[in-house]
Amino acid sequence: MYNQNFSRIGYSLCARNGYEWNEKLYIIMERFLNLFMTRYEYEGIPEEFEQLYGNRNLFELMLFFSPAVAWFRRGGKLMALPVSGTYKYNAAGKPVNWTAYAINGTFSEELNEKNSVLMFNDQAMSVPYLQLLYEARFLIKLDSAMSQNIDLQSTPYIIEAFDENAKSASTWTKMLNEFKSRIVLRKKRDKGDKNDLLQSQVLNLGVELKTPDFMKAYNEFLFRGHTYLGIKNVNIEKSERLLTGEVSANDILVQNNYTNALNMRQKCFDELATKGIADKITVKPTELQTMTADISSMYQAQSGILNKGVNSNANVGSESKAE
Repeated sequence: MYNQNFSRIGYSLCARNGYEWNEKLYIIMERFLNLFMTRYEYEGIPEEFEQLYGNRNLFELMLFFSPAVAWFRRGGKLMALPVSGTYKYNAAGKPVNWTAYAINGTFSEELNEKNSVLMFNDQAMSVPYLQLLYEARFLIKLDSAMSQNIDLQSTPYIIEAFDENAKSASTWTKMLNEFKSRIVLRKKRDKGDKNDLLQSQVLNLGVELKTPDFMKAYNEFLFRGHTYLGIKNVNIEKSERLLTGEVSANDILVQNNYTNALNMRQKCFDELATKGIADKITVKPTELQTMTADISSMYQAQSGILNKGVNSNANVGSESKAE
């Protein structure tokens, strides 16, 4: 299991919700998760809560995989746990009863709108994992295509080898789906034939290196995921080619998604304070720090160019750029 110490919670939530899971997918999703968990800072979180949850925004991790997180008190302690997603609704469609469950499986809690508050990721109650999974599947395909394209820059061989038991056609399909660049042909051996591998053919494919094109497409799907997260993602090179209106349109989507998620979190905290479940908690954008190298080489000095170190505080939703 990839990164077992960190991913155990994520794996548990994926299994409980029946989500797709494999190592390549999780590497991509974990990068999205890292951005998701660090978009906001919180002021007023009780010390007892921080001791229980550690120094990470674990309720954000739960919200990444789950339809919602329920905030409530159990044994006098403030807790935030994922809900099953099965609700009882009032006539207008508002959830009024739900079930929260412990990550370690030790208990589940039947809750309602009087003794707890639900935190959704956004107005649409979207599940971030499922939204980003859609983009991640394209990223996996492009990653596999790049890997195949790089492999095919070398010269593959077609080798004839004897095999008493021929494989079924499904084997070939599997090899194609796995982007195999080495093909072994098996045939039955006649009596008296020697078992050697001397018969082989060189297959000169002459495949053009397409990695830069695949990488551009990869970044486009990556940026779509960043737009959902509310993170500005149009890089400088692309911005220079696009019309101002196109850049502004993407910025509006980024800011809308970021503000939508921020407001849903703050509304949850405001309701917690109103119901007396917790004191006032405030959510705000994370202040980003940028490290820029101080380069003053002889060449730059001669050219009159000096790159001074800059310490930048930026709003995630409006200023940050994806790498």
